Amino acid sequence: MIKTEGFKKKFKQELPAIEFEVKQSGVNLRGTPDEVKKAKLFIWKKVTAAVQGSFDISESIGRVFAKDEAKSYLMDQLLNRGIISATWMCNDRSIVVYVLDEEDVKEAVDVLKNAVVERCLRLSELLLLDDWSQRWTDFVELLCLEEKLLDVHVSVDKSVLIVACVKTSSEKNRKRIENFLTNNNIHSYHLMLSHVYHWQ
Repeated sequence: MIKTEGFKKKFKQELPAIEFEVKQSGVNLRGTPDEVKKAKLFIWKKVTAAVQGSFDISESIGRVFAKDEAKSYLMDQLLNRGIISATWMCNDRSIVVYVLDEEDVKEAVDVLKNAVVERCLRLSELLLLDDWSQRWTDFVELLCLEEKLLDVHVSVDKSVLIVACVKTSSEKNRKRIENFLTNNNIHSYHLMLSHVYHWQ
């Protein structure tokens, strides 16, 4: 949370004389001993007073959130809505969102909840065959190289295809996957909606 622009802005307003730098291992503060003491108290109060919200996610959506490339994309989605003091953590099958201002928590949760979507397709038995399986593996590897914020996997029994990606690229990914399935005579139909967004 202390890495967010909102926090840095509030810190500078409150303690303009302090040099404030966030490092991987902690925070560097430079100033007089009294100012540094005030700064530590300010940070502690803000962090302990942070408001939080959460929402449940599937395993595949969690894998998209956990990708290194996701952080800047998701932060941009928040900033586009004017939310500058939010951060989040992936906890197994949920996302916990932290914000400095209570009025931002619901909107921050909504933005993050709707940023990554998931779709499930029931597949024909053709994908079980080794010949199709290798083609599919090659296709998915190429797709995931091109689309970093994408998770594609097939259920253990190879009957369900589960695709999670950021909403802004979902239509493009849907077309590419369905074209592959059609071109290889692998029949599929929409099985269920695991998140808020529909592939038509």
